[in-house]
Amino acid sequence: MVISLPCAFVKKYNLQKSEELEVIESGSEIRIKTTNEISELNYVEMNDIDLLTNRIDLLYSCGIDQIHVKITDKESIAKLQKTITEKNLDYEIFFISEKSCILEAIKKIDSDQFDNLLRRVFLIMKQDNDLMKPTLEKLLNICNRIVYKCGYKSHTCSILVSNLIVALKQMIEFEDLAGLSERLYDLYYKYNENNSMDIKNYLSEIKDVSLKNIGLILVDTIDSLNLLTKKYVPTELSHINQ
Repeated sequence: MVISLPCAFVKKYNLQKSEELEVIESGSEIRIKTTNEISELNYVEMNDIDLLTNRIDLLYSCGIDQIHVKITDKESIAKLQKTITEKNLDYEIFFISEKSCILEAIKKIDSDQFDNLLRRVFLIMKQDNDLMKPTLEKLLNICNRIVYKCGYKSHTCSILVSNLIVALKQMIEFEDLAGLSERLYDLYYKYNENNSMDIKNYLSEIKDVSLKNIGLILVDTIDSLNLLTKKYVPTELSHINQ
């Protein structure tokens, strides 16, 4: 049997003859998976050093490979290098000319890393240690970059997974998250009706409206993910499958 792949897909992921692809069976459908990143080089040009240092983590998480910066003075370059170090990003300044410098992401990402990285995020959040915030920010940036560059393993869930990452990045700006983090971990990895109701009841007692809203967004997102991936059978319907 011969399967023809769309030309746009082959070009997008730079697939070559004899290259191995993963075929995943899903009911009456099959999915074709490659570990290749999108082959096109994503880059942006920027003039404002202050804007760049404030948004560089966003550019990284959105899959930007190169940043062309129209600065050459030592003070601006030093500020840029300091920001990269402080935010723990995988960018390096590898070219400086009379008019600009170029930053490039130096590490290749692997879509197979996503699930392990996300689990590490949840486990670290359960510790509720402020010293781990930079680590959480880096892990979430990498998770987001994987989704942008490689896609999520279930295409229908890609937007929901991106929403999950954004909400988690907002959540870690708050303090005293141990109780909420524990419940979110159970909801994501041990999903059932009781967990969903328990966390909603817990959120109703939180006084900070912003944190409460972020928590509700996370619960709704995880509910939707479980619905789409069919991990969960509602209690009142479970007898049908018995």
